[in-house]
Amino acid sequence: MSEKHRWLKLGATALTLSTFMLVNPALAQDDAEDGEAAELERVEVTGSRIKRPEFTSPAPVTTITAEEISQTGLITLGDLLSELPQLSSTFTTQNSGRFIGTVGGGFLNLRGLGTDRTLVLINGRRHVAGSIGDASVDINSIPTDLIERIEISTGAQSAVYGADAVAGTVNIILRDNFSGVRARASAGVSDRVNDFRRYSAAITAGNDFIGGRGNAVVSIGWDRQSLLTAEEAGGRFNTPFGFVTNPEDGDTIDPDTGFQIDDGIPDDILVPNVRNWFIREGGAFFNGDLGGWNFFNPDGTISPVPFGDFEFLDGGVCGGANCVGLDLTSFQPLQVGFERFTFDTLMTYDFNDNVQGYAEVRYANVDANQQGQASFDNVPQAPIFADNAFLREDVRQTLQDAGITQLNLRRFNTDLGFREEFTNRQTARGVVGLRGAFEGFGRTFDYDLFANYGRTTVERVNENNRIDETWFAAIDAVAVSQEDIDNIVDGSFFAGGISAGDIVCRSTLLAAQGQTPLLANGAVAPDFAVNDCVPANIIGNGNISQAAIDFINSTAVATGEVEQFQTGFNVGSSDLVDLWGAGPIGALVGFEYRNEDARATEDSLSALGNTFFNALAAVDGSFDVTEYYGEIVIPVLRDLPLIQSFQIEAAGRISDYSTIGSVETWEGRFSWQPINDITVRGTIGQSVRAPTINDLFSPAGENFNIVNDPCDFENLDAGRNGRVVRIQNCQALGIADPETFDSNDEQSIPLLSGGNPNLNEEESDVWTIGFVWSPSFVRNLDISVDLWDIEISSAIAATGSQTILNRCVDDLNGINNQFCALVDRDGVGNIVELRQFPLNLNEFLSRGVDFGISYIYNAGDWGTFNFRTNAQYLDQRTFILNSEDNVDLDVGELGDPEWEGSFNVNWTRGNWGAFAQVRVIDEQLLVDQSTLFGSATNPDPNPDIQDVTTVDTQVYVDLGVNHTFPFGLTAQLAVDNVFDNICPRVLNECDGGGSAIFDNVGRFYNLELSWNF
Repeated sequence: MSEKHRWLKLGATALTLSTFMLVNPALAQDDAEDGEAAELERVEVTGSRIKRPEFTSPAPVTTITAEEISQTGLITLGDLLSELPQLSSTFTTQNSGRFIGTVGGGFLNLRGLGTDRTLVLINGRRHVAGSIGDASVDINSIPTDLIERIEISTGAQSAVYGADAVAGTVNIILRDNFSGVRARASAGVSDRVNDFRRYSAAITAGNDFIGGRGNAVVSIGWDRQSLLTAEEAGGRFNTPFGFVTNPEDGDTIDPDTGFQIDDGIPDDILVPNVRNWFIREGGAFFNGDLGGWNFFNPDGTISPVPFGDFEFLDGGVCGGANCVGLDLTSFQPLQVGFERFTFDTLMTYDFNDNVQGYAEVRYANVDANQQGQASFDNVPQAPIFADNAFLREDVRQTLQDAGITQLNLRRFNTDLGFREEFTNRQTARGVVGLRGAFEGFGRTFDYDLFANYGRTTVERVNENNRIDETWFAAIDAVAVSQEDIDNIVDGSFFAGGISAGDIVCRSTLLAAQGQTPLLANGAVAPDFAVNDCVPANIIGNGNISQAAIDFINSTAVATGEVEQFQTGFNVGSSDLVDLWGAGPIGALVGFEYRNEDARATEDSLSALGNTFFNALAAVDGSFDVTEYYGEIVIPVLRDLPLIQSFQIEAAGRISDYSTIGSVETWEGRFSWQPINDITVRGTIGQSVRAPTINDLFSPAGENFNIVNDPCDFENLDAGRNGRVVRIQNCQALGIADPETFDSNDEQSIPLLSGGNPNLNEEESDVWTIGFVWSPSFVRNLDISVDLWDIEISSAIAATGSQTILNRCVDDLNGINNQFCALVDRDGVGNIVELRQFPLNLNEFLSRGVDFGISYIYNAGDWGTFNFRTNAQYLDQRTFILNSEDNVDLDVGELGDPEWEGSFNVNWTRGNWGAFAQVRVIDEQLLVDQSTLFGSATNPDPNPDIQDVTTVDTQVYVDLGVNHTFPFGLTAQLAVDNVFDNICPRVLNECDGGGSAIFDNVGRFYNLELSWNF
């Protein structure tokens, strides 16, 4: 930390510490009548001109109104907000099935800096997390009917709201006063995919009671979205595109440096119908005595892989019209299934003029589901012995004639059933409090005392989860001979008796004969894989009996719970003292206590890693934090030449964590109005993020990751220190000939990861500066431009899997380094397992410019037009992974466009209304910048890496019209993606973390009926 930042932090803390400035509504009204508080009132309404917080706050703020929410056909806030340029499309209903346990979750990622670095609030107070052990709030559990507006702000807001706001906050403001009844129902259907639908219904009722002293509102809602897979979508998704090696490429290697000499011809080319030929649903295998690569047909016969017909052949994939193989993309979910029931109630009651009680109660039950791939056997393969009872006799004879005793199948097991995940999240939250005002020292003070409790429970069910021991027992099937029967010493293994010719599991037969029961993979069979074993026919696709499937598969069940308790008190005044006539000083001080607790358990088989599913360990951890905070607002000058007003603000917070000790955060803000039309604003400060329960306490668990093995013959040229170094180190790792080595990296690699109890907090230095122009000669026009800059140091992150592999083999000093120690390979050289754990060693940098325009035009008899523009220019998004000596420049890459924005127009005239939105997403790179252009950490760029390196600029247009009938019924028809601009073909399904920025549904119609009475 610089001395300048340290001085400002100490100064802000000495003045007082943090949260928001409370303004008594009655005082604001009285002051406005005297002409003293017009700026405060501008946050809501001044005269007939609606003013939004983004044009009055010292920090950049983007506001989404209830009207804008209702104009979409989306049913989740996560999908809606992820379309904003300020938020990355990391978790939506389009891509939340990428990880175990996240299906259906909406976890916001502000400025692309991570979901745990975005603080989500409701009415300025914390909300319990929706992800066990993390800080991420599941915003998809929050319905829309009670929302007044959503404010998205960037700044050093840990000083205001506490930890986790290193990127900023998303504050959901609810309606706290509602009278009447509003019933709403909507239904939507995709034009391209007619079986994809969304439904939504809600009823909200509120009324005053006890002579208007109290108000209560209740809202009940139901929403549903159908599951959509790529296979069901049809059309473009049935022709998978991919990159294959260009046969015309002629790159050479510089013998002195080992770097690639580019010839300007693309190394890889994009072709249609790319499929995996080496792994088949019925099983593929390599055997030199049988002529090389073959596969089993459904009837059990053997056919050679038709390499001669393949137009393009690249390692384990082929492409072109004649490519026959497995299309892995067809099994991906385009949209997860989603169903939600919500109950929300808000209540206020005025005990007297100075004391108001309030309460919030909410409950959400969310069910989400997805369909994943089937289990598969690649490394290791599924062994089939020559005496397997299900082999055709002619095939068996062929094997015997060739002296072959075993075939190793690479098999995609669709006949075992697709792995499906069903997740139920139940969220309950309650808030009670007292707020009001009291007189003291000749001043009016506002206060707020509250308690906030939230609880989320998660049950995850994974069906068709293959048990590895039962699988390797069932596929080793043998026909019983009379000699086998004569050698049985314990007939209880065959309850129904046994006869010659019966097909049984070899492990069961061995156990019955008093021998050690072995599985097909050579391991000793546990009792549950011996008793009642059902033989499985995996020779060809679709021949496994249902009894065998039931024996092999299991249902994995995991449960988790997270609890949050928060209580706090603050007191302040907006009118403490006016020392020099520039306006009264305002200040606030407060106290908060918060406790977070998380627990999760897996079923016994999954926890031990005995299934095809990941081995996930239990989570059990907690922490608490005590905080003191405050804020001060000082009007410095006003009514001077070029200084209509100048105001500074300071905030600070001291937080004492049970895990990391005491940390301090601070923020300074200013607002300068040189003339009536222009306001210059800015902030500077420091925020922190305390490590989460998972960061600290998560035990080591197994996951899977897709990597590119740097020792694969195709990747030898990509080494940061050249080809020669990679070859030498790969040989030292036990790979005999790296130049011909075809790695197993086409499949997911096991990844062991967990927490680190020695973590400390991460810090972000944030500054923003900008201006708001409200020209007096154009009524109702506001224009804002804000530059923001976020630098996160000591960032908590694990070294990436790919970087671990690369740094291992690119080390000039050989393989005796910390990265090679994290990689296990088998005797051939294939990757068996990777290990990674988080560290405080990295830096994240993000910088950009926000642009906002709001204009309301009254066209008289033609109605009123409301224009709004929200755009972002992303100048920098850099991850400096110091533990890896690597700089990752993400600006302009997939998911991080340089330019992104939307233009909205709303028209109203009497009972009619219409709206339109145009959303523009700038072109994006499909490859890393450093690969294409080179960088300090990659001195060997590859400008001709592939023939398609970018995704073109995409434009989405949404239109809608509504009409309100005399009896209070409003009908609204909206069409999203009017021109049916669907996922670019190079990205296939657009269900990835970055590719989900594009739509994969197409034109979508939504009809909504609402009735107010």
